[in-house]
Order: sequence, then C-alpha cells, then structure tokens
Amino acid sequence: MNSPCRIVIIHFTFLHKVWSFSEVLGRFDQGDDSSCDDIDCGMDIVLIQASLQLHHQAEKTSATELYQETVPGTSEGFEMDQTLQPGMIPSPTMLLENALPLAWLHVPKAGSSLGNTIIHTSGLSLNLPMNCVINSTTFCPDCNDFNNGMLGNFKSVYHPENAPTLFKWGNHQGVGTGFDEHYKGHGVMMIRQPEQRLISSWNHDLHDFVWGSDYPVPTTVLEYAQTVQGCTVRMLTRDGGDEVCGAMPVPTLNEMNEAKRRMDSFIFVGITDQWDLSVCLWRAMFGGPCSGSDFANSRVGVSNSSEYSTASLEGWTDEYDGPLYNHALELFDATLNQYHVSESSCQFCFQQAESNWVPQVNGEPACQLYEPTAR
Repeated sequence: MNSPCRIVIIHFTFLHKVWSFSEVLGRFDQGDDSSCDDIDCGMDIVLIQASLQLHHQAEKTSATELYQETVPGTSEGFEMDQTLQPGMIPSPTMLLENALPLAWLHVPKAGSSLGNTIIHTSGLSLNLPMNCVINSTTFCPDCNDFNNGMLGNFKSVYHPENAPTLFKWGNHQGVGTGFDEHYKGHGVMMIRQPEQRLISSWNHDLHDFVWGSDYPVPTTVLEYAQTVQGCTVRMLTRDGGDEVCGAMPVPTLNEMNEAKRRMDSFIFVGITDQWDLSVCLWRAMFGGPCSGSDFANSRVGVSNSSEYSTASLEGWTDEYDGPLYNHALELFDATLNQYHVSESSCQFCFQQAESNWVPQVNGEPACQLYEPTAR
C-alpha cells in the first residue's frame, strides 16, 4: 500500500463554478502519472480551501465537503495543515477581487468600528495611509458626546467612497431597489442583537426616530422600541436615506423574509457581539494583517455598554429584527466553519493585533487628521 497522502491547505477562491476535486488537482501538476482518485495515492495532495460565493444559492460548500464527495471514504483519517491563518493571507484574495466594489450597509448602533477594518484592507486600494485610525481623537475632536459625524469627517478628508473598490461608505442609506446592482455579492454589514441595538439607539437621543413625522415622540424606551422596531429589515428592503431605519410603517412578514434572502447574498455578515471573531473572519476572507485598532470600539458614547439591561422593555422583543438576527447567527456560524475560523485558528491574528495597532507599511506618510477649522 502506498503511503498516506499529506494534505496542505492553500487559500484560493472559486466564483460561480464548482470544480470537482480531480479538476482542481489537474491544475496543480505534481509530476506523477498515478491517479489521485484513491486516497492511498502515493503523492502529496494539495487541498484547496475553496471560498465558494455562489450567487444562485445560499448554501455554501467547503473544500473539505467537495473533497469528501469526490473521494469516497475520506470523511475522517486525515489531518489538515492550515498554514494560512487569518493575518497571514495576502490581500486582496480572489474572493475580495470578485466582490468589488464592496457596499457597506451600516445599520445604526451596529458597528461604526468596521470602518477601521475596511480602511486597513490593502486590497481595497483606497489611496490613503494604512496608519490611519478612525476614532474620536483623530476625526471627531469637536464632536458631541455621541461622536456624531466621525465617519463623515473621515470621508471629508479622504473620500473613500470615490475609490472604484467601495460603493458606499458609512451612511445609513437603505438598500431598497439598489440590491441587485450594488449589494448582491458585494454587501458587507455588521448586525447587533435587536433589543441591545434599540436601547443603545434610545440612549443616543432617540437616534432612529424620524423627527417631524406624524407619529408622537416616544416618551419611554418601550414606546420607542415599538416605533422603530425592524430597523435592519427596513434597511435591507426599503429605499431611503438616514431616515429609513425608523420610517413607518413597521415591516411586513414579506419584508422580513426578503431581508433574510438578501442577507444570504451579502459577501460578509459579522456579529457585533462576536466582534473579534468577525474581524478575524474578515481577514480570513479578504486578507491582510490583523491590527489592534480594528478590534477597538472607535465610537464610545456617553451611555456605552457591552450589554444593557432589557428590564425597561418589559419582556417585549423585536418581532422583525429578532428572526433576522437569528438567521444572521446561523449564517455567521456557517461562514466561520467554511473558512475554518475559530478562537483557536485566530490566535495568530489576535497576537498580531496586540503587537500592531495599525498595519506596518514602510515609508508611508502620516495620516492626515481632521481639522475642525477646515469646515
């Protein structure tokens, strides 16, 4: 019997096309005439970690599953040498290249800090120094206690939305009728546990309420939550500017189901409550080093809390964003498995972030900070 095969993982990406494992092997000639249809073939097998972004189906297939389907009887008995951990992968990956331009759906109170992860992704070529960090000190020195305008101030200095690799930067505009053209296969977003997001929004001067509308101003957090519930569903399905998150009427069941369907076609969905794993997953998918500033809260508010008490909601829950959030958790877990991302596999990334606050690039100019007097 020939010696067992050694399996090495290489990060690669296939888009729109599922290649059989034998087809993949054919592209990596090992100089051996023997067939690799048998697991006992006497040659090294290069197992491609396929990042399959199939726009015609929500189900994603890992390279391991492809391998096991092509080579029967290989569901166990071999080890994977995952040599390319998050933080080691060059950017852009082929997955990122095929997803450009990215479109950031920024749900209010659900991760302004993703802006740092975006600008530190060299494969986006945003024409700005990688040592920039967006926070209240650098781009919001004259802002109010909630740091309103921070992302806008950064935009006024560097105009990231003008880069051909980024469709939208940071505002709270709804997806609406632009889904097929701009977000399908290009959308990136963070999603937050709905009741936590609502309480944070209430604490931020009723952030999502549409002032000047015909609806009475809520006087309690429960009234407020009942008024602006379903914000994420609204943003995924409706047209509109910053007001779309809280625009009445409340969503419909059809809109909630459509929001789930659309979320499945986003290229990246992260979870704010699992921020570290979300950033690590971003690096596994899109490449680039891990930086400490990507893991920090760039917008600490006056009522900032990692978890608020929901007692004021009296047991009420968001019947629209709740199911959508649960769907996002399932999608997130499946994507973690697809890219072999876990607390264990992210240790290199986390250690790298502890050592480097920003990506290290030799000869790079200093970040141009926002100057309030320039207004």
